[in-house]
Amino acid sequence: MERVLGYVFASWIASLYMVTPLSACPENCDCPLMELRIECDDLNTLPSLPIFEDDPDIHAYIEELVIENQNTITRIDNLTLRAFPRLEILKLARNNIKEIDHDAFAGNKKLSKIELDQNDLKYVPWQPFAYLFNLQELTLKDNPLKCGQCNHRWLQELMHEGKVDKELMCWTEVGDAAKEQKVKLIDIAFQNCTLPTVNVTEKTVVLQETQQIEIDCVASGSPPPTVKWLFTPYNHTIVDIENGKKLRVHSAHRNDNGKVLCEASNEAGNDVQIVNFTVQFPPKINDYYVILEEEIFYKTLVFNISGIPMPEIEIYHDGEKQRIDTEGSFLKSGDNTFSPTRTSFNGSVYFVRCSHANNGNYTLIIKNKFGTDNATLYNVTLVVDPGPEFVPVNSTVLPTYKTPITVYDPKGSLTVPYVIVPAILAAAFVFALVCVIKSRHKKRSRHLPFENGEVLDPLRPHAPTLPMVENPNYLNGIQTHHIDRNKIHFMKALGEGAFGLVYLGTYKCVNDPLNDTRVAVKRLKDAARGDARKDFEREAELLANLQHDNIVTFYGVCMEKEPFLMVFEYMENGDLNNYLRCRGPDADCLTKDEVSLLPLTYNELLYIAKQIASGMVYMASQHFVHRDMATRNCLVGERLVVKIADFGMSRDVYSTDYYRIGGQTMLPVRWMPPESINYRTNTIESDVWSYGVVLWEIFEYGKQPWFGLSNVEVIEKILSNQQLECPKACPKEIFEIVKGCWERKPQDRLPIKEIYERISKFSEVMPPFLDMSGKNTLV
Repeated sequence: MERVLGYVFASWIASLYMVTPLSACPENCDCPLMELRIECDDLNTLPSLPIFEDDPDIHAYIEELVIENQNTITRIDNLTLRAFPRLEILKLARNNIKEIDHDAFAGNKKLSKIELDQNDLKYVPWQPFAYLFNLQELTLKDNPLKCGQCNHRWLQELMHEGKVDKELMCWTEVGDAAKEQKVKLIDIAFQNCTLPTVNVTEKTVVLQETQQIEIDCVASGSPPPTVKWLFTPYNHTIVDIENGKKLRVHSAHRNDNGKVLCEASNEAGNDVQIVNFTVQFPPKINDYYVILEEEIFYKTLVFNISGIPMPEIEIYHDGEKQRIDTEGSFLKSGDNTFSPTRTSFNGSVYFVRCSHANNGNYTLIIKNKFGTDNATLYNVTLVVDPGPEFVPVNSTVLPTYKTPITVYDPKGSLTVPYVIVPAILAAAFVFALVCVIKSRHKKRSRHLPFENGEVLDPLRPHAPTLPMVENPNYLNGIQTHHIDRNKIHFMKALGEGAFGLVYLGTYKCVNDPLNDTRVAVKRLKDAARGDARKDFEREAELLANLQHDNIVTFYGVCMEKEPFLMVFEYMENGDLNNYLRCRGPDADCLTKDEVSLLPLTYNELLYIAKQIASGMVYMASQHFVHRDMATRNCLVGERLVVKIADFGMSRDVYSTDYYRIGGQTMLPVRWMPPESINYRTNTIESDVWSYGVVLWEIFEYGKQPWFGLSNVEVIEKILSNQQLECPKACPKEIFEIVKGCWERKPQDRLPIKEIYERISKFSEVMPPFLDMSGKNTLV
């Protein structure tokens, strides 16, 4: 009965609020709800490639394509799959495919699984698969493959790597088709057929512009391989040499930076050697402008520069050199990461203090050992925020940046023409009247789970649609600390949540008045809206009473004027979910960093789990219910220190983890126990259930729970008492704890204190290993 009711509830919610991104599914195909997948398997109903006629661009988002039982499909050509650049899984089983073009998968570099079972393939060339570096599984069962051809030698290599089934069969060639027999392809001894090997005389090249170099590429194999240079420099020639090719670079150019490839290929397969080219050149300022924006608190000088080695950066204000916090000013994350082959870099200087004294001319000077470049912004005005304005600058023509002139009153007001004052007062009166009407309109009972068809959200203590419910057990008399706004200096935005933007900033902490402490600052969007101010004050009061080594430190609030601010401890390594993903087995596919990070060890994962459990034990002792416990809501600092947090940022960054119901209500159903889904109740025991999911996330290196299922399907799974499977990296003893968190009845779940004690015992036996090699940022 419960399962039926749960399914009916989930279906009803889906019918009201869920809109699948594949709503315009092609005819004769299925597009499962909330999945980026096309499935076309009705017998002989597909004359051609499935097309979204209403929205052709949607092909760019498809990750899985299943086309089966179609006799009309006989070939995978060079163009068919280029419309699906994000394709990861391709299933083309039980069709009539006889041929695969050499460039069939040229536009599908993300492919990790290809299924070509039960087709009519006699010959499978290596060329389509040569540069699918993410390929983990290729299946070719029940195809009439011919054994004796040298062009199937490459499949044997994939068998040894575990990417192709070692039981794959092929047909021997004896001249008489009636006498052919099936044998295992891996057992075939190919005659005069060996994979090519290739060697280059230089693998790393560092040149200055206009310099010359020669690199030999020599190959061996049977049949004798063909040698090619790929992605070659601009000014070059290629000369034949014995068993290979010589690359002559006549004049190196800065655009030659990157990878140059030498490939050797024959019928059996191919081999590639990479030559890393670094061409050094003088610095150049490509762009330089100012951003003045009211919605963010900081003023910014933004620039784009080029030069190798990476140029040194200097900023001068009216001829006086300024001190720059280079870690905070130059953006080193994501695509801006410095590497020997990157020629262009984006940077920003955030003002740590800003007043009328900062107005003036700003000169940017960059230099490396090959030269210097400079550009100046004239008449920059920073004491007002006229909105975002972008003024391009180059190093030869120096434009003037103009902003409206504002008369500054030291007492805190702006001088305005007298004629404007009555208009302002009238507007203020109208605005106040509208606010009163709205507030009265909203004073209906909002404590029921449903009201006029809208589902309300009691999940978060600061949810914008529900007032804060006071609980005297949370409070122990500690007063909220009020911070002088002038001691906070904003650097950049980190994210956006229920209250508003969250920023990185600095704060002169009472405990360390001589140094600036990095902090995360949360800003209230609109104190005048509904109960926002009351909720803000109550959350600050609650947070002031949560003081523990594994809970993010709350420094205090700024409430002497709007916008209201909360100041938290800043954790250098970001949220735990992203931290796990970047240090898991799939990290190379998930990050753009050139230096791969070592996977976290079992002991490190256990150490992470222990710290979160420690913080939860403390919260339980304070009768505090978190309501949204997940790895995305935990932060990581230096030396693998993990702390529980919830700045409200994750709902923007991790929007797919939440099930949106109604206007602003978002439920993290993948982390919720049955009673929370059915009755919207949240207790310490429901947090324990969520902690079990957190343990699963940790040992799955940040993978999303119930990955591949829609939120509606997840609700049905949970309400029917189905559970996630044990992660491969999770020992049975730990998974027993996980299952103890997932007992259907809340009273049967393990107490959080017992969970902490069990995990502590495992952790004490094998303390965490902190990598010192420099690949991980644990120390």
